[in-house]
Amino acid sequence: NSCVPSRSYHLQVQSVSWHPTEAWLLATGSFDKTIGLIDARSATATTACAIPSDIESLTWDPFNPFHLYCALEDGVIVCIDVRNCANNGNSAISGKGKNKAINFTFQAHEQTTSGLSFSQRIPGMMATSSIDKTVKIWDVSDLQSSGTGAPRCVAYKTMNVGKLFALQYSPDDPFLLACAGDAGMVAVWESDELATIENHFKSSVTASKSTYSALQQLNSSGGNSAAAESTGAALAGAAAACTTAASATVTARLPSSTNTDTVCASASACVSSWGGLLARRRATASASRS
Repeated sequence: NSCVPSRSYHLQVQSVSWHPTEAWLLATGSFDKTIGLIDARSATATTACAIPSDIESLTWDPFNPFHLYCALEDGVIVCIDVRNCANNGNSAISGKGKNKAINFTFQAHEQTTSGLSFSQRIPGMMATSSIDKTVKIWDVSDLQSSGTGAPRCVAYKTMNVGKLFALQYSPDDPFLLACAGDAGMVAVWESDELATIENHFKSSVTASKSTYSALQQLNSSGGNSAAAESTGAALAGAAAACTTAASATVTARLPSSTNTDTVCASASACVSSWGGLLARRRATASASRS
């Protein structure tokens, strides 16, 4: 149960990101303008890559296992080809030659780009957030495939939760994302509410194998088939186990004077609200297909 130091930095580490398929690979980003690639199987096996500005956030491209994207303090997005990190040296800092690890860069925001996230089901669909209080939706599919061309800003929205510091797409829904700002609030955005976004990306949506997809299949089947009943039973059992464990954990951590019925009612309302959101999205999708 001990922590093993894996890499030392001169300044704070701002972001970490596990590789989505190579479970042993961890990327780290620091204010000393370096990316660290850590092999979790051997904590001393690391590779460093120099970046021209302080790193705010990191994320892996879910459709290209070699591409790591970095959001920088100066508003720039950098795509790193991690296969070239070992040959990079310190060129980005010293100015001696081209940084071979940098695949491409582009200016996403005029102010600090605080976060970035990829849709897990639409190749090339990327969102960025900034302290300018906006989220921008980008199409980087041309850059993903060839490393040439230019990113396209498809749309943007002011989220009204202050300067933005966190951003994440839903793992299940290709258009649903959440962001949070310094107003102490979280905004959830169904980005396909904008026809510009929906029309641009809807033909690129890929299939999902998530639990949410299993629920959709169960719903569309009407629960009549043996497969649907089996799936429903498995999901119901998992949900019951999760609820029991969560209830025990919450009760154990609350002061004895806390009204646990109130807490559970609040949690139930939250779950119901989320279920309503998913139901509305299913109804919208069904209506669009018909």
